[in-house]
Formats: sequence, structure tokens, C-alpha cells
Amino acid sequence: MALGPDPYSVLGVSRDATSEQIARARHDLVLRYHPDVNHDPAAAERFDEVQQAFHLLSDPAARAGYDRARDGQGRARAAPRSGPATSAASGVLVQPATVEFGLLVPGELPVGRKVAVTWTGPPPGRITSNPGGEWWTNLRMTRLASSGVVFYLSAQAPAQAPSGHRRAELTVTLDDIVVTVPLTASIAPGPAPGFIGPYPPIRRYPPRTLWIAGGVLLLWVLVLVLSLVALGQPPEGRWLPRIS
Repeated sequence: MALGPDPYSVLGVSRDATSEQIARARHDLVLRYHPDVNHDPAAAERFDEVQQAFHLLSDPAARAGYDRARDGQGRARAAPRSGPATSAASGVLVQPATVEFGLLVPGELPVGRKVAVTWTGPPPGRITSNPGGEWWTNLRMTRLASSGVVFYLSAQAPAQAPSGHRRAELTVTLDDIVVTVPLTASIAPGPAPGFIGPYPPIRRYPPRTLWIAGGVLLLWVLVLVLSLVALGQPPEGRWLPRIS
């Protein structure tokens, strides 16, 4: 059966590598394979593999789940394991196992996250997923060759949404296999009435006030100009030298 890429092999680190070693390996590979630097057509796919491997190994829960599901060579273990986001018996692995969007503030830009679903064996013939909910959206799905897919998620606090913790699930169906990924976020209290975004309200003046202010400013400028002209004129009767 075909296996998805082993994240340890992708990053070139040992299975007992520390988080600092994993981050350093990812940094070096990103500098080498980033599409803005490396224009080789294969570099983009390699770059995506590096990013997915880093997201898996930088998540302690997802890394532990992967280590339990795979042996030292990255092969799937025969023993099944339980869990809402994985199914080792069917050769399906979800990275990360859970998605935390963090703090969502009404009026601010949405927060994006990615979820990779990989499998062993032949690719499924049909892949479906739920579109989203009140505060999150499943934007799109892209293929990772023939061994997996990536879902691009977005979360944003709805306007006037009450503050508090939110929970939801991304549900993915691969033929007859269903896996779920818990989604969590916290919504902050919305801005006070009259505020535009994070800034204080803009004070608006009536047109009459603006006209009066403009007239005063114009009068002040006129007085200033006349004063400068008066200062430039010589006193009456003052002798001026004759220029021949």
C-alpha cells in the first residue's frame, strides 16, 4: 500500500527530535524550496510537504497520535486505535487532530487554518465534507498527490455575536469512512456602540459649523496676508536711495 510522506523524513530529523530542531529544519527547508526562491516545478510540492510535516510535528497531540499509529520507519501499525480524528485500522490520519482558532474579535479579519487528511492504500473515490457553521467556513479542498487532501478553513466572529467559547466539528467522509476534527475558538466581546473597528468613534459636525470654521480660517489668512504686505511698505516720507 502507498503511504503518505513520513514527516520526520520530510524534515530530515530523528523521531526524538526536539521542537527547536524541528523548527530549525523547517526554516532551512522553507528557505530552499519556497516558490518565490526556487522556481523548479517540484519545489512547490516539496514546500507543501515541508509545511504539512512541520504542522504535524509541532502539534504535541498530533505528533503523539502519529507516533502511536506509525512504527519507526513511518509504516502504519497493524493495531487499531481510537480517536475522533483518526482511524488507523482504515489507514486514515488527520493532521492536526484538533484545530484551535484562538481569539476571534468581531469586526477583525478572519483567521485561517489548514487540516490535512492522509491515507494508506488506494485513494478514495469520493471525498465530501461539511461546509461550515455560524462562525467557521470550509473554504476549499486541494489534493496532496494521491495520498491525501488539505482543507482550508476560516473562522470569524459574527457581528454582535455573544462572547464565549465555541466548539464545532469538521466532518470528512472518504467513501464509507467518516472522520471528525474538533474545532474550537473563543469570541471576544464586540466593540462598544459608536466605535468603528478598534478605533474611537468619529465625531461628525453639522454643515453650519463647518462653514463658520472655514470663514474664520479664511479671515485669519486674509489678516495675515495684509499684515505681511503692510510690513513690506516703507514709511511715508522715508528717503530711498536712487538707483542710476
